[in-house]
Amino acid sequence: MTTRVALWPPDPSRPAQWWDEFWAQRDQDFGPPSERVVELAEEFLAARGAATAVDVASGNGRYAVPLARMGYAVTAIEYTSSGAARIRDAATAQGVRLAVEQGDFLVLGARPRPFDLVLSSGLLEEVPAGDQLRALEGYVRWTAPHGRNIVKYCLEIDGRGPLVADGLVPRFYERLGWDLRLVRENQAMKPSRAGIVLRTGTVAADRR
Repeated sequence: MTTRVALWPPDPSRPAQWWDEFWAQRDQDFGPPSERVVELAEEFLAARGAATAVDVASGNGRYAVPLARMGYAVTAIEYTSSGAARIRDAATAQGVRLAVEQGDFLVLGARPRPFDLVLSSGLLEEVPAGDQLRALEGYVRWTAPHGRNIVKYCLEIDGRGPLVADGLVPRFYERLGWDLRLVRENQAMKPSRAGIVLRTGTVAADRR
């Protein structure tokens, strides 16, 4: 089932049409899921036994589908109709069930909606800098007591320049008094898409 809600344009450098056309090309993706992110999700579920999860800015479902395979009750939030279609198709191909909602998280995240795990990969660098804290606040608003946030983001992309300020994400969770389980920034990597060099960050934080 796909629920459609109002959309909000992301950074003008990547308008809505860009993303819709990107995910409509079935050979386009950002590579396999991060092994460390998957491990963090697995260890959290193992400690709880059962849990809900939301994958924010799910894209083609590269995290949503593995989360469902692990045993999470998963909701995927995706900005584009083409991405939402790919998530549904991937879930069917893998024999897992999950819910898909199409919409803008900066709108959706304004209202509380508790999940045990909130995972977001690739959203922060695609919204204006002035809205990045708003996105982080949305993750928190959607996190149940004793829940976990896993946030993966690009600090800088070759050709696009700096996108997320160094230290922004870990400092945000530190100020809230959350337990930081992982802080990893300033890594260089080459995603499979086009060998573009990035500096990335990954933060995992647990709500007390």
